[in-house]
Amino acid sequence: MATIETSKIDRFVMVGEIIVESEANYKAGSGTYFSNGFIRSSIMGNVYTDIVEDKANPGKSEYVYSVKEPNLPPEMASLANDPKVGDMITGKITYISQMFARVHILCVNNLVLKVPLMGILRKEHLGKRDPKLESLPNCIQPGDIVIAQILQLANIGNNNSPYILSMMEDTCGVLEAIGRDGKIMRPFNTYEVINKETGNTELRKVAQVPIM
Repeated sequence: MATIETSKIDRFVMVGEIIVESEANYKAGSGTYFSNGFIRSSIMGNVYTDIVEDKANPGKSEYVYSVKEPNLPPEMASLANDPKVGDMITGKITYISQMFARVHILCVNNLVLKVPLMGILRKEHLGKRDPKLESLPNCIQPGDIVIAQILQLANIGNNNSPYILSMMEDTCGVLEAIGRDGKIMRPFNTYEVINKETGNTELRKVAQVPIM
């Protein structure tokens, strides 16, 4: 796929921040991922857009959105190395029960994985939180995008073995939620997310990260 033009957008984004609403000819590049109709940042950095030839439609172009750390040239974007205990991940909640949740790990240490990894987040690893968030379903729900930390590695040689995750740190938690009505909700305070269109709120363990 030949690059026609590369441009830097005058914008710095945080982890999980929306870059653009997805279109048919918009693609998620390095440092980004697709979620719920939007291309989002998986790292903190500057937004770049590559205009590339659309091989499926000769004469037309695609727009590839990527995010690069400020001190790294665009060509240095890479996939994550083997995850280690203590590494930070960005993931999507795919299943919850009263005792644990399953997580698709999308990024490790701000670098995008080529293939998502499987993670497990147990209730006892949710950390200190508001009394309203005693139950696991009040902390996270399927579809939520979260930041967590690797507590235990998967068993080598067992493809079904998950990484054990933790949200003990204040910076871990929900970056973006999917409400009961299927709409996107944003952090409102440390224990609630809000639908900015309707004003409706729901409980969540919200990641305490700086807003820029």
